[in-house]
Amino acid sequence: MGDNITRPLFAIFDLDGVLRQWPKSDADLEARYSLPPGSISSVAFLPDLLPLALTGAISDTHWRSSIASGLSARHQIARARAVDAVAEWSAATGIINMDVLQIVREVRRVAKVAIFTNATNKVLLDLGKLSLISEVDAILYSSDLGYSKPSPESFHETLRRLGVSANEVVFVDDTAANIDAASAVGIVSHLYTSPSALAVFLRACNLPFGSS
Repeated sequence: MGDNITRPLFAIFDLDGVLRQWPKSDADLEARYSLPPGSISSVAFLPDLLPLALTGAISDTHWRSSIASGLSARHQIARARAVDAVAEWSAATGIINMDVLQIVREVRRVAKVAIFTNATNKVLLDLGKLSLISEVDAILYSSDLGYSKPSPESFHETLRRLGVSANEVVFVDDTAANIDAASAVGIVSHLYTSPSALAVFLRACNLPFGSS
């Protein structure tokens, strides 16, 4: 890679774990509602529930209501209290990875930038609160696409909506399965581990930024 390759039209970034960071645990929140550590995520991310929300088969509201019902049943707390716990959990937006945001801003001087994330439509509210909507050129999320990563269909639909071919984009994600899936459809991809490694990858893809 380098100056002899064609510059990508889009750099596509995952959101969570790349451009947005979350606390490692919800234990403090859960303790306030007399819930054991990890109880909210253990219900929210059930394999027979989460995929329905991420692909738009159920609404975000339905998903969060189901989480409250599950918490109430599992941990013998009043459903109203479980609803309050889920509401507080849902109100969090995470924090911006400012190092990656700076890279996004620099890349955007020479190419377009898209976010591609597994999420419900609540992600648009979160991105608005984080003032990230104006920082990118496109936002694609799984419940709107109808497919979630790492399905090949999610990448094909993303490319279709962006109006580009696989060889016209690069993709960054912090999950190996998603990187493997993107690579399988012909997208040059990078497993995110640090801002410095990301910078090396992007420069190698003819996306220069900063003083280097």
